Amino acid sequence: MALALTDIWPIENPTLYKIHFARWNGSDQPLEVFVRSRQQWQAWQEYYPGRNDFNRPHIFSLVRFYHEPDIWMFGGIFDVLQRHPNRYEVKLSEVGREMIGRLKVRSSYRERTTRANFENHYPTLEVQEILREPYSGRRFPGYDDIDLSFEELEALVKNARPDWMAALKNAKGIYRKRSINHRVFRQRGPWQPVGYLHSMGVVPRFRQLF
Repeated sequence: MALALTDIWPIENPTLYKIHFARWNGSDQPLEVFVRSRQQWQAWQEYYPGRNDFNRPHIFSLVRFYHEPDIWMFGGIFDVLQRHPNRYEVKLSEVGREMIGRLKVRSSYRERTTRANFENHYPTLEVQEILREPYSGRRFPGYDDIDLSFEELEALVKNARPDWMAALKNAKGIYRKRSINHRVFRQRGPWQPVGYLHSMGVVPRFRQLF
């Protein structure tokens, strides 16, 4: 039986919140933005699209966890402090802070708007899992199964995940797929080599790129 978010996290007045379904905006995956920089992630809440979508005091932010269908990760509650003509001024709330990057919920949300009334979706959110630690990128899957974007790799390197750091230090080549998807790292396959490194591995080279 599914566990509803309302069962573990009662919110007294949902009408004071807008929910932000943050997803691919045509150039960035919000999940990688979240992993790479919390400051950049906050900027996603401050973006003003030309209409006052965040017209309530609080924002309940969800990040599209695009590796799994219909899964969203909790990105924090933000208080709207001011509404400027070209941006919002927000502050991360203390409410729910311990769940940021840990709580994953299920929602089949498919509508076009990314900023909706919270009360219409709060009762439908199902708890998928609560991670032991805040999400910092995918686990290293093994050399044969690496297939990721430059954006995701950048976030992994900047967060210095131990499993990825150990693997990258032992790698001697960098490969980039010649396509618009910017897939950049794989051990073998139809990929274009863009550089070879000595025994230090690829980590120093990637840090130079970033």
